[in-house]
Amino acid sequence: MAGSKVKQDMPPPGGYAPFDYKRNLPKRGLSGYSMFGIGIGIMVFGYWRLFKWNRERRRLQIEELEARIALMPLLQAEHDRRLARASFTQTAGSPLCQRSCSTSGPAKSFCTSVSASCGTCEHHRDHQHPELLHLDLCGCSLQLVNVPN
Repeated sequence: MAGSKVKQDMPPPGGYAPFDYKRNLPKRGLSGYSMFGIGIGIMVFGYWRLFKWNRERRRLQIEELEARIALMPLLQAEHDRRLARASFTQTAGSPLCQRSCSTSGPAKSFCTSVSASCGTCEHHRDHQHPELLHLDLCGCSLQLVNVPN
């Protein structure tokens, strides 16, 4: 072992030549600050458009609601006519005053409501029983909580 001498690899005399170890990228495009500013500007513009559209949508919604409120009496009248027509066909077309109020079904629901009147019945109070409302032509009496004077 003493006979083998290992020669170590060493740098050349005077050292190695300096080399550039930094990234050498070409200067092109926008800087980071300008891209950040453009991104913020796009976001501000987007939020502005969003708020503007929300205001417009809210205005249209209020306008639609006001139109619906204005049309509500007409829609309610149509609904009432539809119900009256359905109940009229359901009771075979007989007038309200000819129906028996003691029966069940649509005739009973007409006679037991306070506002149920075909227009030909006279409403008056019984002097012995003021809580009873008489429908003269129907021949029935209804127990009511509030009877108008």
